[in-house]
Amino acid sequence: MSVAMSMSMAMSVAIALTALIAGTAASAEPAPAKRAKPPKQPIPIHVSVGSGYFAPWDGSDGFDVSAMIHAGLGSDRFWVGGEFEYRRFEAELKSNYKPDMNSFALRFSFQYHPFPKAVVSPYVGISVGLVLNKVDDNHASGDPSDKVRSDVSGGTSILGVAGAEVPLGSPRLMLFGEGRLGNTSDLWKRKGGNYQTDQIDGITAMGGLRFRF
Repeated sequence: MSVAMSMSMAMSVAIALTALIAGTAASAEPAPAKRAKPPKQPIPIHVSVGSGYFAPWDGSDGFDVSAMIHAGLGSDRFWVGGEFEYRRFEAELKSNYKPDMNSFALRFSFQYHPFPKAVVSPYVGISVGLVLNKVDDNHASGDPSDKVRSDVSGGTSILGVAGAEVPLGSPRLMLFGEGRLGNTSDLWKRKGGNYQTDQIDGITAMGGLRFRF
């Protein structure tokens, strides 16, 4: 075998070994790590319970209790949810009949908190929904013969709300107070007659506790 042929074979073997080593080293390099996605933040939830003083536009004062639940909309400023409310008060109805009224409301609620991180955090809101009213004939003043309406009635309700909340040692527990201005359209049936509509609502001063989850 000539010297030139031996050198050519040696170079071919060297090139093949170099390619093999380079391929092995490349396959041994770790793949680039994928960027981890940030964990999803849980939707904040508020559960509130409260009670207060209710002053109707017509009639005598009563009381109010409420349970609410709201969920945050991407921040601590905007909250949507629902509310169940019970009121008892003396209503001044048509003629001179003044019975106690039991009022049950179910509403959709929206709140806006402009300064959620403040020590005293103000907020405003609006609620709309339906109301069921029940007359209590056992607690009424006036002549029963003046009663001209059915015992059960219902209608629509809208509330404007303004209040503030403060934490009680923890951001998960807050004390709130709010004022409510309402307008309820009550549809009732006149005995022996047609359906009619009254406006029965008033002003509420309420306070309570708010729990955050």
